[in-house]
Amino acid sequence: MARRAGATRSKEDIGADDVSPLGFSARAALTAISGERSVPLTWAKGGSTTATVSVGELVAARFVRSTVAKGDSSGAEPALAVDCSDHLQIDVPLAFSTEDGAFDESFAGSVSGQPFGVAQF
Repeated sequence: MARRAGATRSKEDIGADDVSPLGFSARAALTAISGERSVPLTWAKGGSTTATVSVGELVAARFVRSTVAKGDSSGAEPALAVDCSDHLQIDVPLAFSTEDGAFDESFAGSVSGQPFGVAQF
């Protein structure tokens, strides 16, 4: 999620099966995007391979509420006005590998989800 200038975020831990203010639970959101996804990848220096991203089991989850600060009395708006809406932040193990062996990495990461079925890592 892009952050809007003048925006603040508050985070609240939620249980995996608690229905968030967005209308779905962290587990339901993760189920919609979990597993393994593979796509063709073309290297900038030439050649191609298949890249695979795997999303593991839920570790922890938070509901993130974004509040946009009002402009000052001059009516000036922040130069960066990119919207950032409320969302779930879900901690999961992630893996990224390429068929040609250039990458084979596993790491802890967070998935931000909103709307349902869409995620950013």
